[in-house]
This record gives sequence, structure tokens and C-alpha cells, in this order.
Amino acid sequence: MRARFVILAAIFLISCQHDETPAAPPAFDITHDMDDLMIHVIDPAAKAMWSHVGWLLSEDGVEAIEPASETEWRQAEYDAAILAEMGNLLLLPGRIRILRDEDDKPLQSDNGDWTKYAVAMTTRAFEVKQATIARDTRGMFTTGAEVYKTCVVCHDKYIRKDDPKRLM
Repeated sequence: MRARFVILAAIFLISCQHDETPAAPPAFDITHDMDDLMIHVIDPAAKAMWSHVGWLLSEDGVEAIEPASETEWRQAEYDAAILAEMGNLLLLPGRIRILRDEDDKPLQSDNGDWTKYAVAMTTRAFEVKQATIARDTRGMFTTGAEVYKTCVVCHDKYIRKDDPKRLM
């Protein structure tokens, strides 16, 4: 009986082994060029996130903008999470930018900043999400401002100043 069990166990283990090499991961579809990605995906996500808090100044005075219902709080949280994931889109193969000289050689001054800025955008947007979960409108505003600063610094470095599609 014991010998039969050992033989069956050995047959089972041998049948579970595969000699196949693992399949290559799927290729990323980066059909959107960087302009399309920014204009149609990232910029609307950022604007949606920023739209949840702030102040409106008018002749009538100052009006606070903040979520007023559970539904609005949840939407603010979703929008921050969406923008946080956008940083990952900037890190996909084929999207990472490196400053180059006229001979197409990477510039020393680049320092891998594209990756740093993309990671910072994700980190800061998650901070906005945490402030939203805490129902901290001041925290949402200040961490949202940090996201904006990250965007501006990245755009200043990687977008030509004379580019007509420049967002900021």
C-alpha cells in the first residue's frame, strides 16, 4: 500500500512539472504619444483632483470649495487615486524621457529626473488621497499644491518653452 502511494505521488509530481519557458510579458500599448497622454489623460485627471478644494474669490466675497456630501468625498478620493496611477503610465517602456544632446547622447544634467518626477507625482497624489480619506480639506489643498509643483518642475525640464501644446 505504501509503495503504491509513493509511486502515485511521484507520478503526480512529475506530471505537474513543466519544461516550458515562461511566456514573455505582454507588450505595453503606448499608442498615445506624450502629448496625447498629457492632454487627454493626465491633465484631465489632475484637473479633476484639484477641482475638489479651493476658494472662489468674487465681488461677493470668498466661497470655499470642498466636498459637501459622502458622494463628493468619495469622488475626490477616486480622482486622487486615478492621478496617482498616472505616474505609473509615465514610467512605461517607451515613455521615459531623457534629455539628449545634438548627437543624441544622454545629458549628464538629466539625472533620471523623469522617473523622480513621475514617482513624486504618484506619491503626492496618494498624499492627497490620504488627506481626502481624513476629510482634511487643508491637507488636500496643500498636498494638491505639491502635485502641481511637481508637474511644473517636470514640464520646465522636459517641455520646450516654445512648444504651443505646453500646458503650464
